[in-house]
Amino acid sequence: ALVTLDYSVRNVDELRDIVEMAARCSAGGEIRAEHVFSGPGEDDPPGLSLGRPSLLMRFIGGGGLSWIRGLTLLSFLVVIVLCLAAEASLVGRLANGFVWTIWEPGVFAMFLLVGALWCMICPLSSAARLAKRAIGIERPPPRWVGNQFLTAAIPMFGFLVILWVEAVFHMTEMPIGTGYLLLALILASVVFAVLYKREVWCRYVCPLGRLAVVLAPAASITVAADRHLCASTCTTHDCYQGRDQIPGCSVFRHPMNTAEAHYCKLCGDCLESCPHESTHLTLRPPGMGSVGLVDTGRYPSAFAFSLLLLAPLFLVAPTTGLLERPSILGVLGIVAVLLGLLLGWR
Repeated sequence: ALVTLDYSVRNVDELRDIVEMAARCSAGGEIRAEHVFSGPGEDDPPGLSLGRPSLLMRFIGGGGLSWIRGLTLLSFLVVIVLCLAAEASLVGRLANGFVWTIWEPGVFAMFLLVGALWCMICPLSSAARLAKRAIGIERPPPRWVGNQFLTAAIPMFGFLVILWVEAVFHMTEMPIGTGYLLLALILASVVFAVLYKREVWCRYVCPLGRLAVVLAPAASITVAADRHLCASTCTTHDCYQGRDQIPGCSVFRHPMNTAEAHYCKLCGDCLESCPHESTHLTLRPPGMGSVGLVDTGRYPSAFAFSLLLLAPLFLVAPTTGLLERPSILGVLGIVAVLLGLLLGWR
C-alpha cells in the first residue's frame, strides 16, 4: 500500500507524515493497508466552507437521519417482496418499474450532482449496520484490500454482472429477476458487515458505490477537515477512530486527506465525532472538484475507464442481436473491463 502511493509533493517528509498518520489511526499494534492514506495534500479543497450547520447537526444527532435510513430500508424491502411475491400483478410491475425508471436514474443523477448523498441512506448500508450490531465478528479487513488491482477489479466485474443480468434477462420487464438481484445485493452487504470491521462492502466491493467514487469529484458537496488544525491539535483522530457511541469512518477515510475525498459516504459520523469542529461541509460549483485533479489513484481511474468502454457496448447490444447471444456479450464485457483496468494502470 505504501509503495503504490506517489510522493512527488514532499518526498521523504510526505512518506514520514503518512506513516505517522497510519500509526495514529491503527487501532492495535499493527499498521494495515486500510490505515495508509494518500496524504493530506498541500492545498485546501476548492469551494465554500459551510461549517457544521446547526440544523444538520441536530438532524444527525437527534435521530432524524436514522429514521430516514430505516424508512429507506423498509421501502427497499417492500419493493423486493412485491417483485418476488406479486410479479404477475399490477403492483409487482409498478414496483419493478419504480426500480428501473425512477430509482436507478435518480441515484445516478444524485451521484453526479451532489455526490454520495444516496450512500448516506443506502438500504444496503443500513441492513449491514443492523446485522453488525447483532452478530458482528469484527475481523480486520481482508488482506486483498491492500492490492489495488483487486480493489479495482472486484467491483468492476460486479458492475459488469449487474449490467449483463439486467440486459440478458430483461429485468425492466421481469419483476422476479429484479427482486432476486436486489435481495442478493442486500445479502452480500450483510455478509461483509458480519465478517469484517466497518463497511468493507461499501469501500471496496459495492459496484454502485464505485460509481459514486468515480462521479464524486464533479459533485457539489463534500466533507473536508482543516488539515492545519488536525495536524497541530488533534491526537486522538476521533473522526477516524470514533468515540462514545459514534462509529469511526465506515469507509476507512480521514477527512483531512483531501486527495481521498471521493471515497466519502457523506454519512455525517465524522461531523459528530470531531471534538475540535475541524470537519465541515464544503459547497462548490458542479465540476470544480475535477479541475486540476491530478492523482486519484489507479483504483477509481480503472473503474472509470471500464465504464467508458462498457457504456457503448450495452447501449448497442439491443440493436445488434447481442442480447440473443449472452455468451458473446459476456466475453465482450470482460474484454472491456480488462482493457479498462489496463488503461487505469497506465
